[in-house]
Amino acid sequence: MSHHPYRSNVIYPAPWAPGFFHNPAIAMIRMLGQFLLLLCSVLLTAAPPPALPVVRVAAPEGMDATVQVGELVLREAYRRIGYEMQLEKLPSLRSLAVVDAGKYDAELGRIAGMEQQYSNLRVVPTSPLSLTVAALTLKPEIVVRDWEDLRGWRVAAQRGVKVVEARTAGMDVSFATTPDAMVRMLLAGRVDVVLGSPISMPAVLAGMRQRGELAADTRLLEREFYSMPVYHYVHTRNTHLIVPLEQALLAMRKDGFIDRALQQVTAQQVDNALGKHKP
Repeated sequence: MSHHPYRSNVIYPAPWAPGFFHNPAIAMIRMLGQFLLLLCSVLLTAAPPPALPVVRVAAPEGMDATVQVGELVLREAYRRIGYEMQLEKLPSLRSLAVVDAGKYDAELGRIAGMEQQYSNLRVVPTSPLSLTVAALTLKPEIVVRDWEDLRGWRVAAQRGVKVVEARTAGMDVSFATTPDAMVRMLLAGRVDVVLGSPISMPAVLAGMRQRGELAADTRLLEREFYSMPVYHYVHTRNTHLIVPLEQALLAMRKDGFIDRALQQVTAQQVDNALGKHKP
């Protein structure tokens, strides 16, 4: 019987033959196959998930507490519709201008009507957060229900908050650069009422108490009297995001995410003021 010059002389038993799986060569092939399957499984498991498309969002500087809430809410909203949000804080007017010019994809949050001044902005109809103003006083006879109730009293407000500046025009107002400075003016008797954010004010008071600037038994009366919805704006090229974002925000309002974000930021502000920085 002649042999082909390139044919192996090794004769492998048929799979149904006795001892097939005990053959060393067959066992080696089986082990190699199992190793390759294991290797593929590990590589597939270790592979990072595909990156989400990025949406670049601009936000105004100087409103840290409100921006923090908006960032938490909108980051989650974008995640729910399959995007990653990247935030950059810019001077207030520049933030609007760069989005209007198409250099960014969206603006974090502004009052209604910005599209009338900035023609390339499109509003998401569901508000992700509100700008709330509270009046803080030491005098129980001062009850602030609206802006007109401030007239006749000496008021402290934070410089740069446009809605407060506009609503208190013509009143006796002293402007400060920080909430702490406003409270010091109140404690010194220089003003009767402080206007601030209910998100950041608890942290301000907690920090001042810890530093001994505010006595533990000092009774400060706080009343929220004004709230205005803040809306998310996208550049006109991103109008396809409006409907899914609105649906995500409505769902987040219903499942309590927006309320939890507000509570989380308020608590974090207090912890930071007291030096309780969480990892």
